[in-house]
Amino acid sequence: MNYDGKKEWFIAAVMGTVFTAACLVVSVVQFFFYRATVPNLVVRYTSLFINMTAFCGFIYLLFDPLRMGVYVAIFYFYGVGNIVDSGNMLGFLCLLLSAAFLYHMGFFSEKRVLKAVVFALPPTAAFVFQFFYLGAVSFFISLFHICATCFIFILFYFLYRYRIHSSSASDLTAAFHGQFSEMDEKLLSAAADGKRYTDVAQELGISESTVKSHMIDLYKKLGVKDKAEFLAKYHTR
Repeated sequence: MNYDGKKEWFIAAVMGTVFTAACLVVSVVQFFFYRATVPNLVVRYTSLFINMTAFCGFIYLLFDPLRMGVYVAIFYFYGVGNIVDSGNMLGFLCLLLSAAFLYHMGFFSEKRVLKAVVFALPPTAAFVFQFFYLGAVSFFISLFHICATCFIFILFYFLYRYRIHSSSASDLTAAFHGQFSEMDEKLLSAAADGKRYTDVAQELGISESTVKSHMIDLYKKLGVKDKAEFLAKYHTR
């Protein structure tokens, strides 16, 4: 498949901008329409805040569509905010997508347990707030919906796992026109898997500094700025 990553992500940024602009308008209307019946300040301002944040984030992405960290921030805040605002299903999906972006950026390659715990703290606090605000019955109904969604995702994975796992070093080099040596293939495959430079160096029997310098050259050859942009290209090829 021919790849033009920046164009595809720009289209995503445009779509996100249009969608969040519409959501922002709705949240402004709701803010004034429901302010008499929803006195709780947290709930009243949450929808307005998360939609404004998401809209500003997508505006930024129009100018730099491959900035994966911005996607992480948008969907993380949107996810936590929706949980506070009782939108558990949308909030869960946004948090899941935020975690997926972080994973493909290699964020969890080191100290993954600590980072996972820190990642989970705000959503957990939002769930605790929701439990006391909505009551146990509504909370557990939403929680069961999330569990059902997880089960559905697992079934999707079982159906398509062979296609997911069929990716290899040869697929990777083919996606970038196959202009790489055997060493290039190994380094790019390791980067695509989110491995640390230290681990790659040990596997290949070379120094970590050699791996870093070689990867910098490969990124330049591919026309990307860093590992995050490379992963964006690789995982959407």
